[in-house]
Amino acid sequence: FSPDEVGQRARSVIEGLSGGSAKFELIPGESTLGGGAGPTSNFPTTLIAITHSQKSAQEIEHQLRTSTPPVISRISEGKVLLDLRTVFADQLPALHEALKTL
Repeated sequence: FSPDEVGQRARSVIEGLSGGSAKFELIPGESTLGGGAGPTSNFPTTLIAITHSQKSAQEIEHQLRTSTPPVISRISEGKVLLDLRTVFADQLPALHEALKTL
């Protein structure tokens, strides 16, 4: 996906999720390809950053990871981050539903 496509996907996933205790924002970031002993390359992306007025980043991450289906995220600077570069189109509705439960 191009950076613009990832950004549009992220916007569509968080659409309509504002107003609760969870806060969703889009921030620029980088996707890393490769790992372990392999070479890595970085690509620009748009991340969904999640914070919550009553839950820590660790609590949000745990809730998402134990949802059905599991949502894998990472934590940076007190925010839970999601990169949609590797999320298939048919998985986006389930992701939106998982985020609604926050």
